[in-house]
Amino acid sequence: MSMAAQLDKSAIVAEIDTGSYIVDAVWHPILNNVIYTANGDGCVYQVDLTVQGRVQNQSATAAVTRIGAECSLAIQSLVCIAERNLVVAISWDKTLQYISMQSGEAVKIVRLPLKAFAVDANKKFVIVSLAKNMIHLYKFDENSQGCDGIASLENPVQQRESGLKFQAKEIKLSPLASPDANANNDEFFLYSSYEGRIIVDYIDPLPQSQEKKFAFKCHRVTTKDSVDLVYPINSIKLVEDYQSSHHLLYTAGSDGVINLWDLNKKKKLKKLKKFDMPVLKINTTNELLVGGGDGEPSMENGNGNRNGKMLAIVVGDDQFKNNRYLESESKRNVHEFNCKVYLKLLK
Repeated sequence: MSMAAQLDKSAIVAEIDTGSYIVDAVWHPILNNVIYTANGDGCVYQVDLTVQGRVQNQSATAAVTRIGAECSLAIQSLVCIAERNLVVAISWDKTLQYISMQSGEAVKIVRLPLKAFAVDANKKFVIVSLAKNMIHLYKFDENSQGCDGIASLENPVQQRESGLKFQAKEIKLSPLASPDANANNDEFFLYSSYEGRIIVDYIDPLPQSQEKKFAFKCHRVTTKDSVDLVYPINSIKLVEDYQSSHHLLYTAGSDGVINLWDLNKKKKLKKLKKFDMPVLKINTTNELLVGGGDGEPSMENGNGNRNGKMLAIVVGDDQFKNNRYLESESKRNVHEFNCKVYLKLLK
């Protein structure tokens, strides 16, 4: 079962009418019948897809409940922390809020100094990408459980400049190291930008860790006239190869390309078949790769074996990011964006 947020007040999975456009949407980390949506009206909604104990079909109407604090501007992004039963939400009104999955209440609201554009979190850290290329890192109280660790989240433990020329598009934390590892010098984060660049940075501020920081360019094409065309990186997904213990990164861009990188070897492993439209969003599970494009979806493993990983890809016309495009009387119909979602099984 897959889900994709879109601008016509719905998410593909069931008919979900939240009363305003949906900017982002995430699954509940445990329950497969609950999702959370980030909305343009400044609210986070919990959507229950079950009716009388069954998952709804597309003709059903899901139960929608507002949770957390209402913001004065749109909610930009969401992330769930399963170990702490928290939904973390950032808004364009410069707020970062932590919402209890159990009570639906905002247990903490942090006022940010700048507009927030991206967020990621795990049971140890919360990282936020802000305007003016600033990055704030927050850390939960050591040895805390659930919501008990939020007291330390008022002020960031680190503030850095991203080093990008343009605004970061997405930011991701690396998977947490083994509990036996006492140091955090291998814990890193990475972020992508509209300038076709990825930066891999390390949390440990000591020089021996910072010297491992690196950046690389991607989603760029050199024309016959030797002109370098740079495409925005719209989405990134970090996964771990348990066989090699290497960190693998999928990147998706407006050039319609998805690349697979081995961050340990600093090498591109694979380039997936190019889509006819920009790739707007990707995601993975342990079993499935979901994707979207104008071309027909294809299963790389033709025998239907779903023991591998899947990548989710959403493609469509990315001109909706342009205010002039939205303001055009002739192009206000969001269905003209022609977005598609595909599931692709990885080898």
